[in-house]
Amino acid sequence: MSKINKLLGFYELRSTSLPKINWQEFDPEKSTFDSQVLWSVRCATIAGQDFNLPRLIGAKAKEAREFALEQYAKSKDNGLVLFYPYFIAEKSGTLLVEKRKIIIEGVTGDLWNLVTYNRREVTFIFTDDTIKYHGNEDLLTEKEVLELKAQALYVRAHFHKELSTEQGLLLEWSYAYKADIDAQPFGESQILFYEIRTI
Repeated sequence: MSKINKLLGFYELRSTSLPKINWQEFDPEKSTFDSQVLWSVRCATIAGQDFNLPRLIGAKAKEAREFALEQYAKSKDNGLVLFYPYFIAEKSGTLLVEKRKIIIEGVTGDLWNLVTYNRREVTFIFTDDTIKYHGNEDLLTEKEVLELKAQALYVRAHFHKELSTEQGLLLEWSYAYKADIDAQPFGESQILFYEIRTI
């Protein structure tokens, strides 16, 4: 079975039709950061530990470029540095897609509230034609739950070779707003996926 780590996951996600962040790979000679936009910078490794890697979220262009240059110097032989326009998460979570089960977990605000601080607010579990939930069911609207389930079914079909009865795919998502230079939200909240990995 193929394994998808953080690095491969960024490329795999790009190959799908899932709504996703528009990331670019950092190149110190070519990459530019628009000063009218806030930026997020993340890292991924080819091999070794790829959890809790350095990241910079919602920084102005000069700071973001300096951070990207620093991380590039450290990781250019074992990974990549990527960057994308900062967004403001209204609610976030994980989507676990298995061969016979789909699990949605959600939290208010940034995903770090869930994965770093374990502040899970709701869990929806889909098996066959049944659905169970634990926690604050109202965190996600019915439309959002159905949208996440539909994306999970797409993932199951798209990555059927990667799925087995023992393993699944874990995606990270947010319903998020675009942000202005003062980190204020504008426009409508939309779902974005920004990571996928085998677990």
